[in-house]
Amino acid sequence: MKESLIQSRQNPKVKFLAGLRKKRDREQHGCFLIEGRKELENFLAAGRTLDELFHCPEFDKKDKGKFWETAKESSEQSYEFSAHAFEKVSARENPDGWLGLAKSWKPSIDDLQLPKDPLLLVLEGTEKPGNLGAILRTANAYGVDAVLCNEPGVDLFNPNVIRTSRGLVFSTKIVIATAQDTVEYLKKHNIAAVATICEGGQVVWSQDLKGPIAFVMGNEANGLSPFWQNHADLQVSIPSPGMADSLNLSTATAVCLYEVLRQRKGNP
Repeated sequence: MKESLIQSRQNPKVKFLAGLRKKRDREQHGCFLIEGRKELENFLAAGRTLDELFHCPEFDKKDKGKFWETAKESSEQSYEFSAHAFEKVSARENPDGWLGLAKSWKPSIDDLQLPKDPLLLVLEGTEKPGNLGAILRTANAYGVDAVLCNEPGVDLFNPNVIRTSRGLVFSTKIVIATAQDTVEYLKKHNIAAVATICEGGQVVWSQDLKGPIAFVMGNEANGLSPFWQNHADLQVSIPSPGMADSLNLSTATAVCLYEVLRQRKGNP
């Protein structure tokens, strides 16, 4: 495979890659960037392939070793960048010199295949890329079988989603679906919808969560919509004895998922 050296910020390739930091350009061209060696490692570990691979030796503090060869084998074209050019395309203050280009995809709820007694996570209207990335990383760690995003305010291929998930967005089953389609899917598969609300619900660790369930988490600012509160099989809350009226969305999600893990593993 041919390798090229790019040094100028005015190079058309540099301008194209820099544009992909914008959602509009990602949607227009049907592709996105994966920045960071760890993120690329997790992308490739998920069985996905790159269109192009980019490396800047001046920013790389580690020996590129076998990873360079492995990543090149999964891409159509590889490039080396000067530090000056790489800074133009990087979305980070302290880049590590690794970047990949891949085609985006649109996961559908119809493609989901679930095990017995699945654990699902439904996210309604999530707006902050940092929150979404952190939640996806947590969902992956706790063994969530799928994440269903209802009307998300941020796309899965946002650079900050990829970064905060550490690239685990690529190995987590994620679909985009309307709230109505999600409700119908859960009912069809006999999966209980557990809505998390700030107050007034059952204490989350007082409930039996060992069966097939889907935790439904609301928007950062407004919480769950009336639609989900009306269609949930159970409403739960996380006790907050302090002055805070709610937890950060990613923190609340971690608490709920850990309680499921605790119950299913049989720990006291």
